[in-house]
Amino acid sequence: MTKVKKLYNNIYAYFTKPNKSILQEWLEALIVVGFAFFFIKTYIGGLYHVPTGSAEPNLLVGDRVVGNKIVYQFLRRPKRGELVMFDDPKFQYDINNKLNYLWQKYIGIISIPILGLEEGPVNVVKRVVGIPGDTVEGRVENDETVIYLNGKQLEEPYLNILPLIALNKKVGFLNFDSFGPIRIPEFLRGRVRQVTYTYDPKVDFEHQPYYNMSKDEAVINPYTLEPLLLLAKSPTRLPYGRVVDNFGPFVIPEGKYWVMGDSRKNSEDSRFWGFLDESLVQGKASFILYSVDSEEPVWFFEWFKRPFSFWTKCVRWTRIFKGL
Repeated sequence: MTKVKKLYNNIYAYFTKPNKSILQEWLEALIVVGFAFFFIKTYIGGLYHVPTGSAEPNLLVGDRVVGNKIVYQFLRRPKRGELVMFDDPKFQYDINNKLNYLWQKYIGIISIPILGLEEGPVNVVKRVVGIPGDTVEGRVENDETVIYLNGKQLEEPYLNILPLIALNKKVGFLNFDSFGPIRIPEFLRGRVRQVTYTYDPKVDFEHQPYYNMSKDEAVINPYTLEPLLLLAKSPTRLPYGRVVDNFGPFVIPEGKYWVMGDSRKNSEDSRFWGFLDESLVQGKASFILYSVDSEEPVWFFEWFKRPFSFWTKCVRWTRIFKGL
């Protein structure tokens, strides 16, 4: 107890001593902010950008979701049916570069090539289908995918039942890869990204309920000359023939979870990479703080490209503070 009190007194004396230099004051402020950021991000909660449509229509690309870390850190384990946020299980950290590893682990939202810093794992959101001890099985019945949990067919009212449409979306700004010896970060380079979004065939392109899209962006099926659509509940077959929706039955081990996206046709989940390890779980998806219809990694990039229509076409006002 005496040692703890002595340490406290030394720290207090350091931060309260008079006649500090401006540089020292700034350094102290940065240290305090850094520790506060680390504590909040690790134990309290975080703001996560939804990068794919794997949880449509409940979560859309561009949603910024608040994750509650307290509930899983201190109170309980994930339950069936909850939307959980976790690090990409396939991501490989740079264990040979300590600085890069720390950047990837605790910040890592973008890469900074000039400093040798690379992006960290993508934050993924999926729904818990099975918890430790459950028996989970996937089948294809009448050309539609179904899940059996502990021997009974699982009712899933949250699933996406609308088809998906393939689109070519333009992202980035700059049409060159480097500026002299400086390599331009990938998120700034102009390019076309092919995406799949939920599409309501009963509504025209200009009035789609979830995303801004135009017919010019649609990928055309070469056989029908119509926009390429994917049926939401149809099975997914890998290039070498395996149907990922046929799996199990598996008994889920301790410390593992079986997670899947609400938009099964557009989700890479436990069907592809197996059980989710509990150590990767970041928190419970709590509510949507705000939402911007954009494929850009940072919302103000979209605002920069369209400063006026951004507020009327890109900001999803009805999703602000929407509970999950």
